[in-house]
This record gives sequence, C-alpha cells and structure tokens, in this order.
Amino acid sequence: RQAGRQQPMADGGEGDGGNAAAERVVSADELGKHRKRRDCWVAVHGVVYDVTKFLLHHPGGTTVLLDAGGTDASALFDDVGHSVEAIDAVADSRIGTLAPPPASS
Repeated sequence: RQAGRQQPMADGGEGDGGNAAAERVVSADELGKHRKRRDCWVAVHGVVYDVTKFLLHHPGGTTVLLDAGGTDASALFDDVGHSVEAIDAVADSRIGTLAPPPASS
C-alpha cells in the first residue's frame, strides 16, 4: 500500500481514489442567479439543489419554490417541518455546497 493514498489532498479532494472529485462550492451570488422557472436552485442546510425538475411535483406548489429560488431556504424548509423524505426527493439534484459568507474585515 502507498502511504499517501489514504490522506486527503490539499485541495480538499480525496487521495484514496474515491468518487469525490472536489465537490462544487456555490457562492451566494451564483446561487442568486438561479431563481427562474426553467432554472431554480435552493440551498438547504448548506447544500445546493437544482429543484427545477421538482417544481411541478412540490406538494406546496410551484410558487413556494420559486419564491425561495436563488436563496438559502433553510429557515423556510424547517418552518414547514419537512421530513427526511423531502430531501431524499431532490437528493439526485444536488449541485454542491453553499460557500460560507465572506469574512468581514
């Protein structure tokens, strides 16, 4: 075995040959560009999802997702009391993680 294969790489990728090409990190600015019926992304608990294909299937209606589109919708998601199954429904649409806000100077 090669000792270096088990260690994480400096760029955040895995050095063990796993399936983790570095996960995409989405800035709040980029997220904000995706708030339309044909291109709708939301972030929930730090994970960004493309919910475009789910719009017509959302039990709460299309408008709810479009209103939350392009934003961190974690509070809205929690306020409604979604189940784990709700995240499972869009898990295949995961884009990446939401970048932390820039540090203020």
